[in-house]
Amino acid sequence: MKLNKITLLTGLALLVSSEAYSHGYVESPASRALLCKEGKNKDCGERAQYEPQSIEQADELFNLGALDNNIGSADVAGFESLDEQEQSRWAKTVVQPGQPLKIKWQFTANHKSKHFKFYITKPNWDPNKLLTRESFEEKPLNCYDPQPTWVAPNQPPKDGLTFTCTMPNRSGYQIIMAEWDVDDTRMSFYNLLDLDFTTSKPAGTVILPDGSSSNNNGSQPSATSTYDPSKSYPTPGTEVVFDGKVYQNKWYVNTGQQPGAEQWGPWAFVRDHQQQNNPSDKFPLEATKFTINPLKH
Repeated sequence: MKLNKITLLTGLALLVSSEAYSHGYVESPASRALLCKEGKNKDCGERAQYEPQSIEQADELFNLGALDNNIGSADVAGFESLDEQEQSRWAKTVVQPGQPLKIKWQFTANHKSKHFKFYITKPNWDPNKLLTRESFEEKPLNCYDPQPTWVAPNQPPKDGLTFTCTMPNRSGYQIIMAEWDVDDTRMSFYNLLDLDFTTSKPAGTVILPDGSSSNNNGSQPSATSTYDPSKSYPTPGTEVVFDGKVYQNKWYVNTGQQPGAEQWGPWAFVRDHQQQNNPSDKFPLEATKFTINPLKH
């Protein structure tokens, strides 16, 4: 009897410990709550501002529709502001339609995992209505690491876990609901990612609610670099300019793998490259020529 009591108490202690310390959030693209902490989202409430890692709720509530109208907060006290939903309410991260997107979960406390799933809103969803299960596609996105989403590592890396997800050909504002199911508890973490599908801005640009934009460190995004055949490009989603076009790599690119050279190669065409005009181009030299009339005697 005494042994059974000790075993029971030990099990309860482990359960409480794991539920208390297994926390995490989506670092990239930054979740709605993380953008609150970074100051890019406003009026988020205190918990979202300081605890983006704490949106934890029971397993399967999203799929059951039990979080309808409260998906942003997962019905966790102190995060209620994250449930607000309007077209211009939240900052959005630019992603490229139809291109691979790397999504990184960061862990403030590492823990065994059952699965990671990512659900995107339907093409005809209404961005001015509270989110429900019906706002999202029935099946999760095709993501891999390079394993599919339903095969999660027993113990994620301490520096985070990154999945590469195939993005559909969407346009404009879309939301991804990211779910991390902890393995040996009955709890999951729920994060919303506000995205803008467009080719008019560099991928990774954050569009603030007032319409201005910045990159992840708050400064204006830098210009896309020119392709360098002597370099490798290890990070999927990297954009380069080559032969008047912008390309984005789908996976690791070795040195000398030229964009556009292979139909099924590692580079995907994104858009035509638009050169920035030099301010002096607005006033060409010819326009500044003038003739001095000779003095009449």
